[in-house]
Amino acid sequence: MWLIPRLGLTGAAIALLVGRALNNVMPLLEVWAILGFHVYRHDYWKPAIAGLGAVASAKLVTVLLIDSIDPTAAFVGLGVTGVVYISLLIVFGLGREDRAAIQALLQRSGRQAPVEPGPISADTAL
Repeated sequence: MWLIPRLGLTGAAIALLVGRALNNVMPLLEVWAILGFHVYRHDYWKPAIAGLGAVASAKLVTVLLIDSIDPTAAFVGLGVTGVVYISLLIVFGLGREDRAAIQALLQRSGRQAPVEPGPISADTAL
């Protein structure tokens, strides 16, 4: 409550942000402290870290190379964001679910994705 009289609407927004962050982080810490395991797997954080890296690199490129606010800067930033995001995801390694999603997208687009060899089931054996 002490932020709102001093900062007005900005103080209310900060107070709401802190409250919601605590409301979401506290159960995670409680599960970790009581049960002793993490709620999220490591591959959960890959897209978040790749996204932060992509946005940071796009901002860096647009500030250093273009140094203006125009449509060209937006398109260059968008391209850099996409390329860096996908590159970081590949560097971090694709999980089984990621490979399955890419294969489904390629099949839907009419391209045939390389199929990884797997165990032969009764349905596939002739």
